[in-house]
Amino acid sequence: MEIHPNGDLLCAAFLRMQKVQAFNEKEFVDVYSRHHRQLQHIVFGFAKDSLIAEDIVQDVFMSVWERRGKMHIDSLPAYLIRSVKLAVFKSVAANKLHQKLIAQHHRPETIQWDEQVIYARFLEEYLSAVAEQLPEKCRMVFKYSRQQGLTIAEIAVIMCLSSKTVEAHLTRALRTLRLSLA
Repeated sequence: MEIHPNGDLLCAAFLRMQKVQAFNEKEFVDVYSRHHRQLQHIVFGFAKDSLIAEDIVQDVFMSVWERRGKMHIDSLPAYLIRSVKLAVFKSVAANKLHQKLIAQHHRPETIQWDEQVIYARFLEEYLSAVAEQLPEKCRMVFKYSRQQGLTIAEIAVIMCLSSKTVEAHLTRALRTLRLSLA
């Protein structure tokens, strides 16, 4: 655990967060050099493909570099590990779904599926899976709003909640879905 020269742990944590936000290229290359092999090993353990492992690790580091001014990270190594695991999950899920859709709809006599149609179906199923993991009331508000087309006022009456509470649940659901796509 890093301790600031004056002994203040909170100050040390704040300095670590500032370091991520103020990365320059040399520091970023140093972080990459220290962590990329471990991250590739983690990804390879799940994906069993060294090219995919390299791509995922590169994508995570690119994301960190591009968002470095907006990020507030307490532990960069922990953040990187979580990020590559999530990226592996998304990659494996996308690949499985892609293969499943092709297997379900592959008939030699029919025309080939358009990639956009396959991607749209994957996206719909992926978002449904993410929505199912929302807290119960949040999930119900989302379903009423987006799947049944009800207004906030109608949802508030059905669920016996205030309109502000319904808005808060819907905002949380949409934020969670948006972050899952990032």
